[in-house]
Amino acid sequence: MAAWLVPGCQTAVMRFDTKIAIAVREDLATWQKLNVMAFLASAVAGGRPEVIGERYQDGSGNFYLPMFRQPVLVYGAGAEALGSAHGRALDRGLDVAVYIGELCHYQLLSSQNAGR
Repeated sequence: MAAWLVPGCQTAVMRFDTKIAIAVREDLATWQKLNVMAFLASAVAGGRPEVIGERYQDGSGNFYLPMFRQPVLVYGAGAEALGSAHGRALDRGLDVAVYIGELCHYQLLSSQNAGR
């Protein structure tokens, strides 16, 4: 269980029984890490809709899209550590998403072909 201090919330401490963990190769450029992290987070949202909260409204009446109900922890690691983490996640029966180099190449080709 993780505990998080959230400034401005009615309750000073929020407790979570589960959390989302995303591990990204540490040797990527910053923009690549962010891009991969976004794709992996979208896999969690698409594959586990129960982790998504409700739309919310601010004090001015503006509505916003729902977000994850629990914390997202982002880790960086080398290829060997990522392979070990992947194996442990599969052994534990966790839902897993991967973003591999071939996906990046496919997306680049798809975006180039879309312009034709």
